[in-house]
Amino acid sequence: MRRAQAKTAADTAPVRAAFYARVTADESLKRDLSLPNQQARFTELAEANGWEPTLFVEPAAVSGEYGPEQRPALSELITAIEQGEVDAVVVRHLDRLGRGPVLEQLIDLLRRRRIRLFSFDGEMDIRSAAGRLSIRAQAMVGAFEVERTGERVREMRRQKARRGEYVGPTPYGFQSQARCLRELQDLAGDDEDAQRRAQDEAQERYPRSGHLYVDEGEAEVVRLIFRYYTEDRWGARTIALRLNELGYRSRANALWYSQTVLKVLKDPKVAGLITFDEESYDARVPSSKPIWKQARYEGRHTAIIDADLFEEAEAIRQGRGQAIPKKTATKATVYPLTGVICCAHGHPMRSKDSGGIAKPRYFCQPRFHHGPDPAQGGCDADTVEAAFAEKSVREVLGKLLNNPGQVKRILDAALHRERDQRRNPTTEVKEVQALDARIKQLEGSLQRWFDMIEDATPGSRQETLALDRLAKVKETLAEVQLHRDRLAGTVIALPVRVSEAQVEDFLRSVVSKLNRNKTRFQELVGVLVEQHGLEVVALDEEHVRVSLALNPAAMVGQGSGDEGPRARLSATVTLQREETAVEWAARLNAKGGPLCACGCGERIVVQPGHRAPSRGLPRFVSGHQKASTTAMVEALNAEGLLTIAQAARAMGIGETTLRRRVERGEVEVVERGWGEGRMVTCVSKMAVEN
Repeated sequence: MRRAQAKTAADTAPVRAAFYARVTADESLKRDLSLPNQQARFTELAEANGWEPTLFVEPAAVSGEYGPEQRPALSELITAIEQGEVDAVVVRHLDRLGRGPVLEQLIDLLRRRRIRLFSFDGEMDIRSAAGRLSIRAQAMVGAFEVERTGERVREMRRQKARRGEYVGPTPYGFQSQARCLRELQDLAGDDEDAQRRAQDEAQERYPRSGHLYVDEGEAEVVRLIFRYYTEDRWGARTIALRLNELGYRSRANALWYSQTVLKVLKDPKVAGLITFDEESYDARVPSSKPIWKQARYEGRHTAIIDADLFEEAEAIRQGRGQAIPKKTATKATVYPLTGVICCAHGHPMRSKDSGGIAKPRYFCQPRFHHGPDPAQGGCDADTVEAAFAEKSVREVLGKLLNNPGQVKRILDAALHRERDQRRNPTTEVKEVQALDARIKQLEGSLQRWFDMIEDATPGSRQETLALDRLAKVKETLAEVQLHRDRLAGTVIALPVRVSEAQVEDFLRSVVSKLNRNKTRFQELVGVLVEQHGLEVVALDEEHVRVSLALNPAAMVGQGSGDEGPRARLSATVTLQREETAVEWAARLNAKGGPLCACGCGERIVVQPGHRAPSRGLPRFVSGHQKASTTAMVEALNAEGLLTIAQAARAMGIGETTLRRRVERGEVEVVERGWGEGRMVTCVSKMAVEN
């Protein structure tokens, strides 16, 4: 009897139907497949069948091959199913749930939870083997159609690329009819007359559909980026900072970053070229090549920059990519001081990573290979923890170079000392200058003999004569260069004067790279070693001496580091050992620990695990948080307010759905303060009842 009564009650209860909807990027543009139309159809079905509806709609276009971790609405639907809040799932078509393994897993979940599955055409049988076979057949047909459509789209894109026509989103620097229409429709809102006027205006401004027109405002930024990159040889990060300083913003009205600058530099369309991945097309696989590596065709649109300028920028970019190797997964750690730091005995030190068991350290070469015993060829100098050494060098350089006026005075003093020592150029200086002129003459002669060899017939007497003369000129040039280098080692070049503005620019460029980015810091260390004689000595395990010889010739861009008077700055720093998590917890507990946020007067017992950013210090003593939250909810209810969770339950919808209605302005909320400046979002009981 009880079982029959329960069955009758279950039959009379309304079916809790969850509608799941998603669209792809192409479907979002089609009126009959848009999300509002799908929701309207679901509402009709819910009213006709007496369902209790709940919507689960993906906020953005997403592929059916993605799992729940990449589809937030699907993840919420699965959670509701597992919590027993859903009796039936409704979709437009079966492929809305997913494709391949994702669909199989969802069907299995619905079977285990005894959830019914509906499409707009009716209920689907997922209980019997024949029904599941039919569903798999439909999924296979859907996957075939998707793949066939992909092949047709690739063929269409290839033919258009060969004709010089572009297919895709409007790139930066250009305007198009589609982009103009989208911008005007966003301004028009939901007004249908305004939408029609927007379409007419877009067609009037840009008559040719699918054609790229130059956007002069953005084109000015494109030309500026290429000028900074090719003429001034600035990096992408420097260009982004400069554009932001000048007040330029990206198309999304956001700040410029190095990635957005590189995206412009890598786009061949700014040079009037259209690209297509021919290799992937021949292999019948999806394209994986970036656009700047694909085959190029002459486009029908107007170019913003010359093709030669684009090729020059590409050559510079590829050269920089080879000079600075990218990090790899096998060796992602960078040790900026390797080969620069020395031990107390003058041996160069190298890094040693212990594989995560202990922190990386710098070892001098003899100790690394032979151990700490000097009698065995080793070295008894102390090792230094890598992180502390690098941090200390950054701090010392920052302190040494934080006063441009003082650095300028030191450089001037060094300049005066050089002038006092050499009032007139010496004989050695004049001889070096004469040898430099002789080297230039020999290099010109060398190039002429190379040209003669290229023009001569292979095996001819002219080629033999040219090869003989070329060998003699090379030998003479090597002798002159060797003599010049030996003599220049005893000669100090003429003093170079540097202005205070140049000192400030140099120090600013140095200080900007003294950050936690080890790659940039490694580049800076290399420049300071080459041009300014940077020296780092690990005196012992806790002390490091940093010495820097500022070279004014290198600061003004007139030399590599061997010219001009030098002003050497040095400082010694004591390495501060980092506090461990256990010591950190003990220190806080020794002070009594933080107070409980509920106002009870008790103190929190801090644990070492609380130092992790994901956990943080607890606000409440164990058990007090629940009581504090209960008191807050009771106070809000007494005021006639409901929390978001309470309001969602009262309205029979999910919290996420309610929050979306709040964002759209369909539900009015109020803010109430509660404890230490916390704000709680509430909904009035009257608004829920209405």
